[in-house]
Amino acid sequence: MSDTFHVNPHSIPPAARNHHLIVDMQENKIISDDGKQRQPAEQWAEFTDENVLAELPPGTRSLGNFLHGASFWSRNARIETEQADGSQKSFFIKLTSASIGEATVAGEFASMTALHQIVPHSTPRPIAHGTYASNPSIHFFLCDFIDMIDELPDIRTFTYKIAQLHSTSESPNGKYGYSTPTYLGRLAQHTAWTSSWEVFFTNYMKHLMSSIESVQDPDQEFRSLFDAIVELVIPRLMRPLETGGRSIRPCLVHGDLYAGNVSVDEAALEPIVYDATCLYAHNESKYWTIAIDGSEGDLAQRGLLRHKIGRPYMKAYFRQFPISEPEEDLEDRNALYILSLEAMRALLAKFPGGYESWARERGKDPAPRPEAW
Repeated sequence: MSDTFHVNPHSIPPAARNHHLIVDMQENKIISDDGKQRQPAEQWAEFTDENVLAELPPGTRSLGNFLHGASFWSRNARIETEQADGSQKSFFIKLTSASIGEATVAGEFASMTALHQIVPHSTPRPIAHGTYASNPSIHFFLCDFIDMIDELPDIRTFTYKIAQLHSTSESPNGKYGYSTPTYLGRLAQHTAWTSSWEVFFTNYMKHLMSSIESVQDPDQEFRSLFDAIVELVIPRLMRPLETGGRSIRPCLVHGDLYAGNVSVDEAALEPIVYDATCLYAHNESKYWTIAIDGSEGDLAQRGLLRHKIGRPYMKAYFRQFPISEPEEDLEDRNALYILSLEAMRALLAKFPGGYESWARERGKDPAPRPEAW
């Protein structure tokens, strides 16, 4: 099979129709007859593929696609349409040409579907995910388009919706994890079902570290700190949640709920969340996390942190969803869940004896490490 194929010029964006395009499947790029390489997702976001039209209501006629918003890992567009009854309706499409693109859009569709079932007025309605008929290297996620105000929602309303999500969702098997692989950008999350939160979180972090080291040279200080975090700090802060008569349960969490994935519905003035990468997890773990591995500084430099979900939102949330016991560990758990380099150093300095030392200080026999089940 050839690694390239020619594209029908009538099925490409109008702006590109003056060039005869060739899609190089092996290199995953578009090359025009003028020799210029074009970004596949951006070019293909400018027209409506037949597989996308097939997912829209019968009789839908596309009036054009318009690039909308910014993303590091995808290209986004608003699809303007005329419906069978003559009314106009907009849809939102996200495209990716990454090698793992099919899996990422499937994960986002599963995540947004799960959220929409519980908080339907706070999420765009997911419609479909799939692959372009005209280019099998382009994968899409399709949902309703919502005009949004680029600001944070009302604290009370927003935290009520998130608390509602966490309190009413139920893991299908009572375990931590997820049934569909989900991604943080291009990074696959650990989603294997596990009964113990300590075990799940430990495996999650090990998987994350392995993924980081697979794409960049390992930093020896970070690696040493990470190993100590796994051995000492994770047991110290996670095991008390599930021992000594205390318990937590898996909640459906958004997975990447930082300020860049939160806006306000312009018409309804309701909070809207999007770009979900869901897990069933401890409700505190993925709610406030801006980024893992100290990336929040990088995100800020890239201009993504338009606003910051800060302490007032945390306080409002915990007025509606109780802090997990031991309550005095909350700040340290939050530091662990964010896990910046500075937080790692501080946590190790604070808990040099790990969980066993903490238990003995309270006159208790340390609970055994939970089995990986």
